[in-house]
Amino acid sequence: MIIIIYKQFKFITMKTKFFGLILMLMAAPLFTNCSDSDDPVADVREDYAGSYRVNMEYIVNGQKYTETYTLTITKSSTNANDIILNNIINSNESVRATVSGNAMTIPQQTIGSAGLSGSGTLNNNVLNFSTLVTQTAGTQINITQVGTKQ
Repeated sequence: MIIIIYKQFKFITMKTKFFGLILMLMAAPLFTNCSDSDDPVADVREDYAGSYRVNMEYIVNGQKYTETYTLTITKSSTNANDIILNNIINSNESVRATVSGNAMTIPQQTIGSAGLSGSGTLNNNVLNFSTLVTQTAGTQINITQVGTKQ
């Protein structure tokens, strides 16, 4: 009789332990912690995208010129860090720029028959940037631009 009770007790104890183990395994995901890496990363290009009213200044042969034009910036569909600047320097041409935070870099590109490169920053919807245009004859023109997002 004692052996039967012992076996039944042992069976009940093991059954309870097994049930407890199953409950703990099922509840484990409820106690896991989500890290910051699970949060979606904001696309900084959203800050740049839009239309800007740009004031542009440059000097050619000692003569200072100023112009105002509209620049439109869109997100590149081919690179997650790139934007497209449409109508850069009021030329009806588009160039690619890479952004990182509030910094923008325009790598050397050709527009028309000239080379163009530059850099700038975006702060509070104001885009300050400068471009260097190298004409085919080798003449270089520094262009300073300030654009306000519309």
